[in-house]
Formats: sequence, C-alpha cells, structure tokens
Amino acid sequence: MELKQELQKVLRRGLMLYAIIMSIAITILLAVMILVFSQDELNSVKSALVGAGGFFYGTSLIALFVRAKFTKKSEK
Repeated sequence: MELKQELQKVLRRGLMLYAIIMSIAITILLAVMILVFSQDELNSVKSALVGAGGFFYGTSLIALFVRAKFTKKSEK
C-alpha cells in the first residue's frame, strides 16, 4: 500500500510539473515570436501559432484534469 501512495504522489507532482513547464514554455515562445517577427510574417504563420498554443495549453489542462479527477491526494 505504501508503494501505491508513493506512486500517486510522484504522479501528482509530475502532472503538475508538466502543466507548469508547458504553460510557461509556450507563453514564452509565443511572446518571443510576437516580438521578433514582423506583422506580415506573423500573419502567414498565425494558424500554426494558434495550433501550437492550443496543443500545449490543451495538454496542460488535460494533465491538471487527470490530476484532479483520477488521483486522490493521500492523507497522512
């Protein structure tokens, strides 16, 4: 039983860490791309940026959902 609780703690931390890192990474990436590229270049890759943002933010939300619904916090 102790191993199961430890695995749940590791899974909960991993899912939270993934959500934080991916959210920060895509936010920084999008901010840098907006600052570096000109308006014409941004217009040509707008759909790719929206797709990348949706993918990374979406997987972060899924990780938080899985963390909240399918892993129960172990009580001491």
